[in-house]
Amino acid sequence: MPTIKITIEQLLAAVLQLPQSEFEEFIIKLLAYRAKEHGRGLSVRELEQLGKIDSRLPAKLQNRLNEFNPQSLPKQRASW
Repeated sequence: MPTIKITIEQLLAAVLQLPQSEFEEFIIKLLAYRAKEHGRGLSVRELEQLGKIDSRLPAKLQNRLNEFNPQSLPKQRASW
């Protein structure tokens, strides 16, 4: 693999231009590589699962969830 010389700022600028899904994939692979190099850490599968947990909900689903905030639901009476 050829070696190229770029600054950290140039690399970061390039990574920040990736679409969200590719950005998340890059981060997962980077963390997996780092864990492997240090001989500890999470597996690639565990990192992928954490990436899914940390990712945001799709906008349509988040908007739907926002519709069900406590103020929008009718008050329920306790029926003893």
